[in-house]
Amino acid sequence: MEPEWPPVGAVVCAKYRVERMIGRGGMGTVMLAHHLRLDEDVALKFLNPQAMKKPDVVARFEREARAVVKLKSPHVTRVLDVEVAENGTPFIVMEYLEGQTLAGLVRGGAALPVDLAVEYMLQACEAVAEAHAMGIVHRDLKPGNLFLTTGPDGSAVVKVLDFGVSKFGALDKTSGADIETLPDAVVGSPPYMSPEQLRSSKQVDARTDIWSLGVVLFEIVTGRMPFAADNLHEHYTKLMLEDPPLPTQVRADLPAKLDAIVGKCLEREPGDRYANVGELARDLAELAPERARASAERVERTLATTRASRTSRPSLPAPPIALPPSLHTTNDATKLTAPRRARRTARIAMIAASCAVLAIAAFVVTKVRAPVASTPPPPIPTPTTTPTVTVTATVTTATAIATPMIPTSTSTGTGTGTSASTMHAHVRTRTTATVSAKLPEADLDNRK
Repeated sequence: MEPEWPPVGAVVCAKYRVERMIGRGGMGTVMLAHHLRLDEDVALKFLNPQAMKKPDVVARFEREARAVVKLKSPHVTRVLDVEVAENGTPFIVMEYLEGQTLAGLVRGGAALPVDLAVEYMLQACEAVAEAHAMGIVHRDLKPGNLFLTTGPDGSAVVKVLDFGVSKFGALDKTSGADIETLPDAVVGSPPYMSPEQLRSSKQVDARTDIWSLGVVLFEIVTGRMPFAADNLHEHYTKLMLEDPPLPTQVRADLPAKLDAIVGKCLEREPGDRYANVGELARDLAELAPERARASAERVERTLATTRASRTSRPSLPAPPIALPPSLHTTNDATKLTAPRRARRTARIAMIAASCAVLAIAAFVVTKVRAPVASTPPPPIPTPTTTPTVTVTATVTTATAIATPMIPTSTSTGTGTGTSASTMHAHVRTRTTATVSAKLPEADLDNRK
């Protein structure tokens, strides 16, 4: 058995003194630490030694930090930094929260009052709405990942934890991560997973999170699970063949509206569920206390504004692309710094070449057609072959053909990355314009 790391009392990266363990999961261990420079408690999430042997897990760990730091909702645990310890172990620095998870509140079959349960669910919906609007599907929503703490004014605040198994969709494409879940892989916590997620965690969308929120709501208001089973096979069988009981069948004092909300979340077909968390929040608001109803409005605004900002945000310019050494010559005129400059140079060169050719042609034609006024016609010479003057203007223009090479993957101590694509630019276009005119012998004499 490997020794516990980091040990209590160790100072990591010369600034985090480890105080105690907070919790441990399949991928990581969370430790309470004190930031020596800022004099502030923080939570450090270390990747477990066994997980570090799997490159895809290391990549997911880093991706979690990149994704969560983009979420600005007060109902998401804040990520402060990403570091690598002296022994090579990557870890995420997060805000330290005091409180407990909703799993702790309902442990032992306890149930929450409806108004509190609905308020907590609305706050979770705020975080989930921002994630969904950014293309992130959590895939592991459960009471253990909903943390109840207090805000600066002492009010209850729910924060969503652990995006480690999330599906990041668009973020993967923009960041170049491209870390995909295998088609037949199952990630998450089975009792809270939708039917489609149990079949394939890759083939899911935001509606799988809506199913999970329905299971959580059922559990925290009744103190039990909608599908009670002793193993995964039994759970899946019940989930596919049996309808879950209504919350009011388990707890008679619950409002009938709650039956409709939970029932819509737990529809087997994704298309029969709420289309988004905004619709779910709107129905929950009817059961929420006055102080919590603004959450439903924030959920719908978040869905609208975050999506709008994603579609209207201008794309950043691509970084300069270094050309291969083979394209660099001693002639500065042929050093292309970008395809746009090459195309512009080609256009200018062609225009210049055209103007030069037209000017020469005009001069030749004028010379041929010029009248001879006072000179008597010359004697008819012996027939000979009329000389031909050919004016040729040749301009070499540059046309850049950008050919991206296949990106190469590089492995680092913290995951996998993708190198920038290399561009081959072929420069090869020759534009030749030719004007020919037959000149009389007299003109040939004049040219001498």
